[in-house]
Amino acid sequence: MNDFLKRTLELKDEMIAVRRELHRHPELGFDLEFTKPFVKKKLEDMGYSVKESGKAGLTCMAGDPAKGKVILVRADMDALPLNEESGLPFASENPGQGHCCGHDMHTTMLLAAAKVLKEREDELCGAVKFMFQPAEETGAGARDMIASGILADPKPDAVMAMHVNAKSPAFRLNYGKGCTFASNNSIDIHIKGKGCHGARPHEGIDPLKVAVHTYIALQSYISSEVNPMETVIMSITSIEGGGGYNSIPGEAHMKGTLRAYKEELRLKAIDRIKDICESCGKLFGAEVTVEFSEGLKPVFCSPSFTDEILGYAAEVIGKENISDEPEVKMGSEDFAEVTNEYPDTSAYLFIGAGPDKDTAYEVGQHNSKVVFNEDILPYGAAVSANCAFEYLKNNK
Repeated sequence: MNDFLKRTLELKDEMIAVRRELHRHPELGFDLEFTKPFVKKKLEDMGYSVKESGKAGLTCMAGDPAKGKVILVRADMDALPLNEESGLPFASENPGQGHCCGHDMHTTMLLAAAKVLKEREDELCGAVKFMFQPAEETGAGARDMIASGILADPKPDAVMAMHVNAKSPAFRLNYGKGCTFASNNSIDIHIKGKGCHGARPHEGIDPLKVAVHTYIALQSYISSEVNPMETVIMSITSIEGGGGYNSIPGEAHMKGTLRAYKEELRLKAIDRIKDICESCGKLFGAEVTVEFSEGLKPVFCSPSFTDEILGYAAEVIGKENISDEPEVKMGSEDFAEVTNEYPDTSAYLFIGAGPDKDTAYEVGQHNSKVVFNEDILPYGAAVSANCAFEYLKNNK
């Protein structure tokens, strides 16, 4: 048995207690009034000198960067704005807030990894930098910690993160390789026409007509201009305007989302969407403006580095428990802000948290009824610890 796994199995009861305490007190975004001091105290009790990073992030380090390379390992700490309906005896005590994405599991596993690496700090051939991040669900946390210097002093040489997956059998390890998560930009299209009586449409400029033509044109862009071998998704999810039976409104508003696996395709799509919307407006004499949220870049994981990390993970979880095919998701993940800086040395792992090694739960993350198997906690912690330890040893 791997030494790190042996130790984290000894810590299992402690890990479950930590996870349940975090689970009872979910918090959103940067407002981690319970979570942040709780995590900080745990790290300080291990002997770490903990630094605050950004609005609500925490960082600390095991080892000595002067002895070798530095690898950063991240866990997110925030919850979702959902009323938990899991029925667990340690369910959320905060109405409208729930750890329904498993971030409490992530934080618990990284705390345990930090503990076992601290115990073997003298053996580290370099340093492990821990990133406890807020506001992943809002897409703002990683960017905020980067602005605060998490990727400097010392600068990591490699980065990795792990996510639990309730819809995968327990102990099953998956991974990203190449394109892993899509980019994410929200789209707001504002159409300014000219309101008039419904019986006299010639006296106005109908923004709803502009919206309909814009919608069709945007769909044609995706089907006709995007290479079908590439992945770009643009979905218009809302068209709003007017409300009366006999009045053509003066304005309309469209909302949507843009997703892509490649940054160059995302940027090209942004330009084309603007062109199409503005052109449709000119066609009918309306004024159209398009706004994109700052959004998130795609997550790209280095294939060669991921293969190296999987070799170290197999020492803990067994090669037979590692999936043959990589995971590819259309969802987004703000760890993209980190991996974007490390195209050659970034990895993202997924550990199954189903009820047993052969089955998965019926519902997954972002569902108010989701549950996660706590038996996987020591395994996730040991995988993170062993990957960091072995990477430093083998990349002196």
